[in-house]
Amino acid sequence: MEETTLFLEHVVINVAQRKIEMTSDRGDYEEVQFLWDEEGREGFTDTWNMIKAFVPDEMYSVRL
Repeated sequence: MEETTLFLEHVVINVAQRKIEMTSDRGDYEEVQFLWDEEGREGFTDTWNMIKAFVPDEMYSVRL
Protein backbone atom coordinates (compact mmCIF):
# COMPACT_ATOMS: atom_id res chain seq x y z
CA MET A 1 0.00 0.00 0.00
CA GLU A 2 1.38 3.36 -1.05
CA GLU A 3 1.22 6.13 1.51
CA THR A 4 0.59 9.60 0.13
CA THR A 5 1.44 12.72 2.07
CA LEU A 6 -0.64 15.80 1.33
CA PHE A 7 0.50 19.28 2.18
CA LEU A 8 -1.78 22.18 2.93
CA GLU A 9 -1.61 24.80 0.20
CA HIS A 10 -4.23 27.34 1.24
CA VAL A 11 -7.01 27.87 3.78
CA VAL A 12 -9.94 30.26 3.44
CA ILE A 13 -11.71 31.30 6.62
CA ASN A 14 -15.19 32.42 5.60
CA VAL A 15 -16.58 34.32 8.59
CA ALA A 16 -19.97 35.23 7.05
CA GLN A 17 -20.73 31.57 6.31
CA ARG A 18 -18.89 30.18 9.35
CA LYS A 19 -16.94 27.86 7.07
CA ILE A 20 -13.29 26.77 6.69
CA GLU A 21 -12.13 25.78 3.18
CA MET A 22 -8.83 23.93 2.67
CA THR A 23 -6.90 23.06 -0.49
CA SER A 24 -3.95 20.65 -0.63
CA ASP A 25 -0.89 20.81 -2.84
CA ARG A 26 -2.50 18.12 -5.04
CA GLY A 27 -5.68 20.14 -5.53
CA ASP A 28 -7.81 18.20 -3.07
CA TYR A 29 -10.49 20.42 -1.54
CA GLU A 30 -12.29 20.06 1.76
CA GLU A 31 -14.61 22.35 3.65
CA VAL A 32 -15.93 22.33 7.17
CA GLN A 33 -19.24 24.07 7.83
CA PHE A 34 -19.92 25.01 11.46
CA LEU A 35 -23.42 25.22 12.89
CA TRP A 36 -25.02 28.51 13.92
CA ASP A 37 -25.25 27.67 17.61
CA GLU A 38 -22.96 28.03 20.64
CA GLU A 39 -21.10 24.80 19.93
CA GLY A 40 -20.58 25.84 16.30
CA ARG A 41 -19.30 29.25 17.37
CA GLU A 42 -16.81 27.68 19.75
CA GLY A 43 -15.63 25.15 17.16
CA PHE A 44 -15.23 27.82 14.48
CA THR A 45 -13.34 30.13 16.86
CA ASP A 46 -11.06 27.35 18.14
CA THR A 47 -10.29 26.20 14.59
CA TRP A 48 -9.57 29.74 13.41
CA ASN A 49 -7.23 30.30 16.36
CA MET A 50 -5.42 27.03 15.61
CA ILE A 51 -4.99 28.05 11.97
CA LYS A 52 -3.57 31.43 13.02
CA ALA A 53 -1.15 29.70 15.39
CA PHE A 54 0.15 26.98 13.05
CA VAL A 55 -0.41 28.10 9.44
CA PRO A 56 1.85 30.81 7.98
CA ASP A 57 0.03 34.08 7.25
CA GLU A 58 0.59 33.80 3.49
CA MET A 59 -1.17 30.40 3.41
CA TYR A 60 -4.58 31.57 4.62
CA SER A 61 -7.05 34.32 3.88
CA VAL A 62 -10.11 35.61 5.70
CA ARG A 63 -13.40 36.50 4.02
CA LEU A 64 -15.67 38.67 6.09
